[in-house]
Amino acid sequence: MMSSALRRRAAISALLFALLASVYLFTYSGYPESGDSLQLYDALTSVLTFGDVRLDQSAWQFMPQAHSLDTSDPLPLNRVITEPMQIIASAPLYWAARTLPEIGLVHAVWLLNVLVCAAIGVVLFWYALALGHSERAGVAAALALGLATALWPYSRSYFREPLLALCLLLAALS
Repeated sequence: MMSSALRRRAAISALLFALLASVYLFTYSGYPESGDSLQLYDALTSVLTFGDVRLDQSAWQFMPQAHSLDTSDPLPLNRVITEPMQIIASAPLYWAARTLPEIGLVHAVWLLNVLVCAAIGVVLFWYALALGHSERAGVAAALALGLATALWPYSRSYFREPLLALCLLLAALS
């Protein structure tokens, strides 16, 4: 059986996640804001569609420097891919958008950081509790991080930093 304190903390976590995700979704545009984001999205679609990390869709942005007719593949490799976790975490959203009708692929994939940034607030809440702070202090810290720092603008992007921050915070918590 779950203790009442653990149930209360789980309810606080769910409400905190819902509140942060709602605020992030209110300002969500699903609009690609940079070439790096487009390259990450291109890597995702390339891996899931063709099994490689070639610049299939954004080659126009990063044209090959030289091409020979002897080369079988004129598309350059995607240079942004250094951490595959972004692709792995985005794959279910991409798959859902491809499966469900009338859901934009880019719009669905860009939701990743909305979910990740809301999860960062929840993990920070549990981290504050692990450090011995009160539930109130944990909620205040999570809301301050989620609503008063660069985390909010990052929730509207498809950059790698929020996922890295979540992984580092989970490592600190563990």
